[in-house]
Amino acid sequence: MNIERINPITDIESDNFMAHIARYRFALPYVKGKRVLDVGCGTGYGTYYLRNLGAKTVVGIDLNKNDAIGFANRHYILGGLNYIQGDLTKMPRREFDVVVAFEFIEHVSNPIDCLKHIWDCLSADGLLLISTPHIANPYVKDLDKKNPYHISTKTKEELENLLRQAGFTDIRTIYQERALSDRKQNLLYEKLEKLYEGVLTVLANLIFQRLRKLWGRPAVLSTSSSPTEHLASIYHWKFSLFPKTTSEVILFVCGKDKIESLYRDGIE
Repeated sequence: MNIERINPITDIESDNFMAHIARYRFALPYVKGKRVLDVGCGTGYGTYYLRNLGAKTVVGIDLNKNDAIGFANRHYILGGLNYIQGDLTKMPRREFDVVVAFEFIEHVSNPIDCLKHIWDCLSADGLLLISTPHIANPYVKDLDKKNPYHISTKTKEELENLLRQAGFTDIRTIYQERALSDRKQNLLYEKLEKLYEGVLTVLANLIFQRLRKLWGRPAVLSTSSSPTEHLASIYHWKFSLFPKTTSEVILFVCGKDKIESLYRDGIE
């Protein structure tokens, strides 16, 4: 696997970080009260986020020991949350209700084997939430070609076919795209800052985030309505059931059996 990861210290205000957090927020209704596996968990910020906001237990797994699992064990610690350094062959069968694999599959040379291992990890009615770049978007395709860490990026149809080969029978497709243009985002930020009730809280949060970067400490995402988390999830990115050339990420909700409920909150 080729390594590419978010650094919660240096990347906290990056567009890429916000896109990742939006995906983890999307996953929240599916993981509430569930046993969850976060595949390719990286530095653990999203793994911690899922456990902190409702998952029963979460295990994060990543190949990298020092930069990923070591970082997570130092900074993102919580009861019911564990990290494992290794690959999917270390995971027991039928141990998890939900597997999350965001921006993971394009990094592996043997995607079908990984998907089969994920299928084995899931309980009988388990769900997989998996995302990958939407290379039908010319802009994304160009970025993907230039990215040395992406070695097996698939089209929607190719990945869906692999998911079915791995054993998933009910596959739903969601598209992630930017919610607003940069100019509109900036105008919205200005209005929100004026309307925000807790002005002092906002300022304190922003100062705290800056100090975190200076001190070299990672972001901790919680239930608080900090501007970084809240605005990143709601205003920078949105999810849609309908494909567009402007969509930048494809997210699949995959069931071993029939999916009982597709949560539509936040989906257009």
